Amino acid sequence: MALLIAFSGIDGSGKTTLARRLVDWLRETGRAAELVRTISGDSDFFRALAVLIERHPRIDKNAAALLFVFERAKNALATVAPLLERGVTVVCDRYFLCEQAYAAGHRVRFGGGIGRELMALAPPADLTFVVDVPVAVAMERIARRGRTWTFQENAATLTRARRAFLRLARGRASGDHGGDVVVIDGTAPLQAAWEAVRQAAERRLALGGGRT
Repeated sequence: MALLIAFSGIDGSGKTTLARRLVDWLRETGRAAELVRTISGDSDFFRALAVLIERHPRIDKNAAALLFVFERAKNALATVAPLLERGVTVVCDRYFLCEQAYAAGHRVRFGGGIGRELMALAPPADLTFVVDVPVAVAMERIARRGRTWTFQENAATLTRARRAFLRLARGRASGDHGGDVVVIDGTAPLQAAWEAVRQAAERRLALGGGRT
């Protein structure tokens, strides 16, 4: 049985750390698992689009949002889908819930109907973790990291995106095709946050389903 498990949340929430630990745990328990980023912050696509947005702040944000959805769907079809077909559980560091929440953060539509059509082409997430932290905590972590993208990693945008993540989680309208959504306290000690992730993953794995 192969599952698609996604980690979402605002920048600086701790998604990547928990995603890596989940992949290690899955492998330790004898399951084939891979960590995937369908859009990487150091990819040519992201860097080119981010530079364009920062240089031209009046760029059509709706068009930019649609480009992000298209790129994620394209990469999900190219990387995630083949792994699932081979029976590998995929842990995604960010997935379509990020596009929905950050669209709200930028006060734009989620790519309109075309965006949803593109999203529907990609494999749905069976379980999504929303790692939640206050914006002030996220901003401190981002500052320590070094390079920041001011069009996205600013307090106003992160505040709106955080609200959207929590609203989507509460409504279970995950946008990752309706899979379970679990909110993780990203300010908790790492071990406590990890235990919450592990327990939720164990429960979902015990339910079966997924891809065989």
